[in-house]
Amino acid sequence: MGNKEEYRFYKERGICPRCRKEKAVASGVCCFDCIEKKQEYDRMRYKKQLESDHKHREKKNARWAELCRQRREQGLCQRCGKRPAANNRVHCAMCLAKVRRYYNNTRTDIPRSERPSYGLCYICGDEVHDGYGLCGKHHAQYAKQVTELPRSENHHWKDDNRIALGRRSDLR
Repeated sequence: MGNKEEYRFYKERGICPRCRKEKAVASGVCCFDCIEKKQEYDRMRYKKQLESDHKHREKKNARWAELCRQRREQGLCQRCGKRPAANNRVHCAMCLAKVRRYYNNTRTDIPRSERPSYGLCYICGDEVHDGYGLCGKHHAQYAKQVTELPRSENHHWKDDNRIALGRRSDLR
């Protein structure tokens, strides 16, 4: 008998196909002991895989950071390394356009300026609280901040604004 045939043979008779000694659990194929051993093995393997992935990610990030530093020093695009970087940028014009197109296509949220018209909080996008334009959390924060503000009518910036805007007659 091959492995598949043996597996089916033990499974049909309600015997654990792993240890071939115990009765299988009613809701599964294997016995309780084999299920525990398999779970422990899976946990250990998952932990080792996470550690391995973390080490690999650190190496990859270090290599990428070094490559980006070299390209930046040479004045090349960090992303492709083929073309010179655009003015005061780290990417070339083509890569900037690709990145911009990607982020515009993947963006699913409503822009902040349009949130109040949809009945959403301007700051976080949650439902508004009693028509204030803010959710309950942010309304409470702003109400607290407003009550703590000093109440002085003689702010120096008010005079500066009057001068800058040409309303000299309003000066005190």
